[in-house]
Amino acid sequence: MPQINLKGVIASAEKPTEDVKSEWKPPYPLLSAHHDCVSLASAWGLGRQTKAELDFYISADAEIKQLRATRKRTADGKSNKMVVSCPGFSCFFVCLRNELGGEPRRHLGLIECESCEDTYGAGQTWHRENLAAEVSVLEDVSNVYLGGRLCAARQTKNVIEPQPLGAHYYRHCFLGRPHSNYMGVDENGDPMVISMIRENASRNLLGTENFALYRLIIRLGYREPLRLSIPEPFISETADRSNRALLKELLDLTWPNINLNHLHTVPLTKSFEETLVNIDEQPIHRQHKIGVLYCGPEQCTELEMYNNETGSKDFDEFLDFLGQRVSLKGFPNYTGGLDTEKMTCGTHSVYAVYQSDEIMFHVSTLLPYSANNPQQLSRKRHVGNDMVTVVFQDKGALPLTPSSVLSQFQRVFIIIRVNENSGDDVTYSMAVSRDEDLPSFGPVLPSCAVFQRSQEFRDFLLAKIINAEEAAARSPKFKAYAARNRRESLRNLIQHYLTHREKSAGLASKFLICFFKLFTHLSIKGLAISGRFLGGSLRRRGRENPNPILSCNLRGALSWLVSVYDFSQRRWIRSVLGISAETIVLFDINNGLVLFSTSTHSTIGWSAAERYIKLYYDHGQMLLIMFDKAYGNDGLSTVIQRLETTTKGAPAEEMLLRRFRNSEPLGFNYHDEGVITDVELYRCAWNAGLRQGARIVEIEGHPIISLTSEEIKVYLSKSNMIHLLIVPAAEDGSPRRGCEDPNCPAAKGNQDRGLIFEALTKQILSYEEARRTSYFPGHPTGDPLLMSFVNRPYERMAASALPLPGKLYRSRSEETVEAFGGILYRTGTPKGELSQKKITTQGPKEMSWFEELLEKDVSFEVISQISRDKIRLENSSIQLKQMLEENRRLMECVTTLTAEINREKTEKDRALAMLNVSQQKEEESGEPKCEEE
Repeated sequence: MPQINLKGVIASAEKPTEDVKSEWKPPYPLLSAHHDCVSLASAWGLGRQTKAELDFYISADAEIKQLRATRKRTADGKSNKMVVSCPGFSCFFVCLRNELGGEPRRHLGLIECESCEDTYGAGQTWHRENLAAEVSVLEDVSNVYLGGRLCAARQTKNVIEPQPLGAHYYRHCFLGRPHSNYMGVDENGDPMVISMIRENASRNLLGTENFALYRLIIRLGYREPLRLSIPEPFISETADRSNRALLKELLDLTWPNINLNHLHTVPLTKSFEETLVNIDEQPIHRQHKIGVLYCGPEQCTELEMYNNETGSKDFDEFLDFLGQRVSLKGFPNYTGGLDTEKMTCGTHSVYAVYQSDEIMFHVSTLLPYSANNPQQLSRKRHVGNDMVTVVFQDKGALPLTPSSVLSQFQRVFIIIRVNENSGDDVTYSMAVSRDEDLPSFGPVLPSCAVFQRSQEFRDFLLAKIINAEEAAARSPKFKAYAARNRRESLRNLIQHYLTHREKSAGLASKFLICFFKLFTHLSIKGLAISGRFLGGSLRRRGRENPNPILSCNLRGALSWLVSVYDFSQRRWIRSVLGISAETIVLFDINNGLVLFSTSTHSTIGWSAAERYIKLYYDHGQMLLIMFDKAYGNDGLSTVIQRLETTTKGAPAEEMLLRRFRNSEPLGFNYHDEGVITDVELYRCAWNAGLRQGARIVEIEGHPIISLTSEEIKVYLSKSNMIHLLIVPAAEDGSPRRGCEDPNCPAAKGNQDRGLIFEALTKQILSYEEARRTSYFPGHPTGDPLLMSFVNRPYERMAASALPLPGKLYRSRSEETVEAFGGILYRTGTPKGELSQKKITTQGPKEMSWFEELLEKDVSFEVISQISRDKIRLENSSIQLKQMLEENRRLMECVTTLTAEINREKTEKDRALAMLNVSQQKEEESGEPKCEEE
């Protein structure tokens, strides 16, 4: 691994060319806390489409073709036996990017396996980290465990990339509570709907500070909604304050461009609340329709695939593996647009449920076949209108040319090819071809991209399919469609309620409305008078910004504009940093996607100097962040204060170890991860202030995560003066860890603990997965919107323990119990695979208490908590033993010194006694003393 010199990285920092447009910057980013990633990105205008771009994507098809033809499109040049490189559709000018396996993963932070080599081309697909792709909600408002107690390596690899789950904000914080709603249309004709509520300090606030919150939802036409909270101390104290005056002051802090005179108060009714819930939760989809095409031997074109009346045996086995064959007659669940009454779309189809998402597959061979229609429009009208298409290639099929599949909506092709195998050992090769306008999506294909037919591959494939459709929905074209639908929904809502209000208003009210509308077209002075007359307040010039509240009581995400060093691509990039009470995120300013995410619980410490801060997390991984000179020292100081209140980390300390010669021992032992395990008394390390439980994060300016064990030994032995950067131990003396498991196999030096990699992913469900997997009686998928998510036990079972559809996998499962790091999980392992996996257990005595708890039906969370308490007791016992050993050594030293003192005292007394005896003899003899010359 190449060594990273941070001094050279910092010296290479230049002013980035990318920046956020000034008109899209929030006025006071440290005074408003955002609820989710969509809101935070919208506040900074990240990935925002202008009205011209929106009109471009929703214009007529002929105009789109003409404008897209002017764009320079080049192919990526990646081809194999399954798919060929294609510059774009011949009539839609959509350039494709192929994923054949082994694509790099983008890590902003410095990690242990970072290559940092410029071996990837400019058109290479970079995938995000799983945590960055999974994060959606930044503030916990529903008492749900958000996860993050374990490191990133312990998270599940088949991540369902989240939908905008922050859309539940109105349901969680406003619905059923007294609040105010305002609506209107601005001077450009864009609708505006604003919701405001005051939340008492007793709700969701834990700590010494006692303040209330004002929560806002700002819905603005084509712009993504803002969901945020503002502490009450930021609002000026004024007697007889009206709601409109309060709203005006809140809008000054968040979005001052809104003219309050265009807003009207809406009476709070149950029907209005339900309508707002439906509008806010429009972007959330739990149902997906996916096309499936069969490509036979010597076939590759669209007409050949659509004209296959039936499939092969391998194709039928793949369908049984993919989902469950269901009869469409009276099918009660999601149908994907298939006819379930007159059976005009065939008699059967393939249906699957993954977590809480429903998938209906439009299989070409199961749709009606017409011998007189070579275009097979009855099939193409279903498969061709799906954004994601699975192409199954039989043995001997030709490579797929995506340009031969002519459709306006198809944007992703997932190619599955059955390999030549003998017996029941069936394997599939996989490739992906997607529109270049789509963001990359996971799970990431391995380098070989060959999978054995198993439950693990089925989970991988279904997660890839769902993420592909979600990525297609985030493309510029479909984002424009979604923005138009949201705008029309808000406009219809405003039209309905304002029309109803005008009908019910009297003559005097109508006269006042017209009078106030006239005032809005007057001069600025008249506008100010009308604003005061309506109960608003002027935005005060020279407003003194209050000091931001950076404590953990403000659980939403505060934001900063920063530059971060991308260690994967070796360059500085512009980003927006968000820190909430639960999560730390970094956004790409170009598309608004999350590039980095970690839990605040995983933060170990930080080191700050001038405009730079180095953030250490997980097992010593490092993030390098730089602030602009325009911030001065305020940006860095506010980030440090926010980290001090929301994380368990501590500022790193510089330490200098001095010794007289290289052969002199330093006097401490350490773990490969940098944790100090033992310090000898009165050695140079002890004298320098190094103590047990501290953590070394840098040696001579080199992060320890980038050094091997041999390199660490060389640095510690080659010089008489060694510069260390230390994160001190916690208050109880234990080392600060980014992973709750002290024996985590992902830690440096713990790789040989004998645990399979799949075992690292079994843990308590995260916030998004808890929503997707919750069960509600009476609903086929378990609607998470109707659940409270309070004190609900969740347990993640192994993928192989889940039931498989079809006749291929009916082998029983052996339930085994794994224990690693003191955290226990129940997993299922099919017969025949147990011998191939290396599992470490703690013996029958260690497992007896766990089996007893299982027999008593104790929830998994309680068992995990007991295991964690057991770990803490063991660590405390070890520390106590070490303290007793140290006390024993001190007592031995004291005993030795006391014995030495007593011996010297005895010899001195003996010498004095002999001297006295000699003097007495001289006096008795009477001989005079001889004087010396």
